[in-house]
Amino acid sequence: MNRPLTANECRVLECLADEGALFKDIGPTLGISINTAKRTALNAYRKLGAKNRWRAVDRHRRLRGHICQHLRLEREREAAI
Repeated sequence: MNRPLTANECRVLECLADEGALFKDIGPTLGISINTAKRTALNAYRKLGAKNRWRAVDRHRRLRGHICQHLRLEREREAAI
């Protein structure tokens, strides 16, 4: 993986991993369009070298602590407010 996942990519993968949600559910949950959710997931799959959601979710689970730097920093900032 050349680039870390963005915060949005991590959020979409977490929805897929934790809830097994469909894109039609993920978009409104995260306040983004369904197409944006799909595109974001595809970008994450590419970065993770995964060909489908299940492989991406598996890889994300194994690497979660290492690849979601942006999301972790954002959560720390929110907690500090």
